[in-house]
Amino acid sequence: MAKADDAVIGQLRDYVLQHEIVEGAVQDALDALRPKAGKLESRRSELPAEIRNIDEEAERLTAAIASGGELQSLVKVLKDRDQQRVHGQRELDMLERLTKVSNLDVGRIERDLRARVKDWRSLLRRQTPISRQILTKLLADRLVFMPRAEQGGYEFSARPSLGN
Repeated sequence: MAKADDAVIGQLRDYVLQHEIVEGAVQDALDALRPKAGKLESRRSELPAEIRNIDEEAERLTAAIASGGELQSLVKVLKDRDQQRVHGQRELDMLERLTKVSNLDVGRIERDLRARVKDWRSLLRRQTPISRQILTKLLADRLVFMPRAEQGGYEFSARPSLGN
């Protein structure tokens, strides 16, 4: 087990947390914290009208259902509009939060992100149980070990998670 831990953690440290990948992730995070003000304002001004249109359409669909329209298809469309409304409201809330976030000290956040990556790299070497927890968050599935018949030993593979 110790050899497997060392091999997997070494690969994680050397390939997943390599400088170019980490630098790209840090830059993506910083870019998300520095949204273009005009783009934010434009989208934030469009969303309330879109939500009102969805609400108006939902009212018409409800009236059509009440008047005896084709129930199944109308209910399906009404559910779709409700999901669109929820999505629009979430996006509007997110844009409000982004406006507040863009006022944060991005330089301090950048230093903190870089320090965390450095901590992770050293932590991976020192703390196997914590390394396993980090690994489970970075992988979409289980780690798969396959015996290598000719060379002996094992090779392993996994699919990374590209989520948050």
